[in-house]
Amino acid sequence: MSGPNPGIRRTREQIYAARVLAQIQATLAVYAGEPAARKQYRSSIMSAPALVHNAGLAQALAFIASRKEPAQQRLASDLARAVLGDAATANTLLGRAQGDSGGLRDYIYLTRQVLEALVWFRRYAQILIPDEAPAPQEPQP
Repeated sequence: MSGPNPGIRRTREQIYAARVLAQIQATLAVYAGEPAARKQYRSSIMSAPALVHNAGLAQALAFIASRKEPAQQRLASDLARAVLGDAATANTLLGRAQGDSGGLRDYIYLTRQVLEALVWFRRYAQILIPDEAPAPQEPQP
């Protein structure tokens, strides 16, 4: 990934941070006037790491991609682009997770990559997508 200083090497974390920020900003632009879609996208982001830990990467990706709401499905494609690059699709990431190339070692490595990217998704979602929960009321004297 090139930047203002192409000679400087960036860590995987830095690359994920930049890619995830771009993905979330693009998604927020698409759903600018749709608070319900933003809430669904945020909810999917917040629950995705636990889903990967509990069900495994391949099953978690299949579940996220199978959701009916476009905002929820978008997370799978955003995650693929964050981990594999701009040309990746949700099907590309799911195929790699299901073992189209490599074995157990590659699956574990891909799972780690996805979980690292999901950390950035969660961080940016918490900052950029407000939780629509009502503010607590102060008791009346």
